[in-house]
Amino acid sequence: MIELFTIFGKGGLVLWCFSEGSHYFKDAVNELISTVLLQERNVTSFNRDGATVKYKLDNEFDLIILVCY
Repeated sequence: MIELFTIFGKGGLVLWCFSEGSHYFKDAVNELISTVLLQERNVTSFNRDGATVKYKLDNEFDLIILVCY
């Protein structure tokens, strides 16, 4: 079940967000940003404490589409 779906810019501005358990996924999303996105690792999925975070980069519009479940 999708718990968090968000679209945000590479600058950090959230454009759209749907959240069921955003407090639960806060640490997972922050760790994804600091360890994967900022270090430009080439992975599309990230796991932390039983939470799976998948994301897609859209370089044309400088967007990040993120799904947590």
